[in-house]
Amino acid sequence: MGLSTPKTVVATLLAASAAVVVLITVLFKDAIHDWLFAIRRVRTWGDLLAQKPIQLSDGVIVRLGIEDTRCPQGGGVLLYCLTERYDPDGAMPRSFSIRMLPGGPSVHSSQGAGLGPLEVSVLQEGAVEPTTGQASDVEVLTKKTTARLLFARSIPVPRSGKYRVTVSDHGKALQHVTVRGTNEFTHPLLTLEESGNGPMAGRLSLRGTTLVDGPAARILPCQGSAAIPAWRGLTPCMEADPRMDPARELPRLFPDADGPPEFDLRGAGPSLIVTSRNKIRFSTWNFAARWWVNGLPHVSIAPGNPSRSSLVRKGLILHNELDHDVEQCLFVLDFDAPGGEVRSGDRVSLQLLYSDQGWSLMEGGEEFFLLTSKEHRVLQSNRIELTVP
Repeated sequence: MGLSTPKTVVATLLAASAAVVVLITVLFKDAIHDWLFAIRRVRTWGDLLAQKPIQLSDGVIVRLGIEDTRCPQGGGVLLYCLTERYDPDGAMPRSFSIRMLPGGPSVHSSQGAGLGPLEVSVLQEGAVEPTTGQASDVEVLTKKTTARLLFARSIPVPRSGKYRVTVSDHGKALQHVTVRGTNEFTHPLLTLEESGNGPMAGRLSLRGTTLVDGPAARILPCQGSAAIPAWRGLTPCMEADPRMDPARELPRLFPDADGPPEFDLRGAGPSLIVTSRNKIRFSTWNFAARWWVNGLPHVSIAPGNPSRSSLVRKGLILHNELDHDVEQCLFVLDFDAPGGEVRSGDRVSLQLLYSDQGWSLMEGGEEFFLLTSKEHRVLQSNRIELTVP
């Protein structure tokens, strides 16, 4: 047998390498596709700007990123979209819907949610795609802008498992990411449920001293629906300054739990006095609370107000005459309401969170304010404790 020449050896090695590449491509084509078209985890402006730009059919350029690819069940993450040459005032939404898959609490899916010029769908692993219904259809007009705009949408993760998040342009999938919900404990935020006793006069006086001279509402202690701050995706969070520090962190879904309080919460009997350095919107739909009873996190969730739930499922929240911007407001805990979850003598603690854009409910659906703020603040208060009379 003759010795192989160097050229023969090289040719054989090349052929073998090509065969290995072909075999790997065939065996792992789905994994390779997922890697190529995956939305990456980003934490800073530099991370987001480093993502591969995607040019849409109308000339708009987008960069996509996600806050994290895992979070505790009952939490969520932010999905980011940085746009160039896109003017949201020149985009005319023709239709919009969010559909929840049938199948009860074990299935979570939303379809057609907006993210700047794009659409977002979320499907939990094991769920079956619906075959009917219309996703959102956003028609972008010819008006452009040179500003780079940041859009963000909150992605709820109500249960443990995998959630497939897909971003599309007029129905054509662009990129995707899988977010894993873990079994870690999450102290849920519960929306504020108003007592059936209705709105109140806004002045609170104790011993002849006026403590609050603003709007007020009665709420039910330790009740509400589990929720995360709503980042709606259709209006920009901010404009990207060309001089922006790449090391600056992107907005996060939740404030830093160890950060300082951003507005003040005080107790006065059953009353909660909210004082903010900057004006905030007074509506129970702008606030949610974490509750503790006798030192333990309160995690049981009472059924929500039926009339509110029906409005949420229809995608409509009506404002009342008390909804306006204030620096101080008042919530009164209605311990005497029937069906309460606390008893006389219990120690009740709470921390309030305020969200300009309201709240996305874990139970499904997405609420929309008729008149929503242009701000995208999520602020937290200090924690206080009181005793049930």
